[in-house]
Amino acid sequence: MDMHKLAERTILSGLKDLGCLNGDVNEMQAKRIGFIFMPHGLGHLIGLDVHDVGGYLPGCPERSTLPGLKSLRTSRTM
Repeated sequence: MDMHKLAERTILSGLKDLGCLNGDVNEMQAKRIGFIFMPHGLGHLIGLDVHDVGGYLPGCPERSTLPGLKSLRTSRTM
């Protein structure tokens, strides 16, 4: 999930630099604006498989219910 959020942050920052978006990137992330530009998980369509692999096993963190994050299918315990 951290890498997905970093990718969204990079997209939002780039769009802001290009003048396509205005505002604070942190606020945009908090409001889940990145979901509009990347609705699928970070691993979607990278050439190996068309969907994120993995799933949520017992003892793993709960699946997020937020837009863009609820589609992520991977989780690992720390």
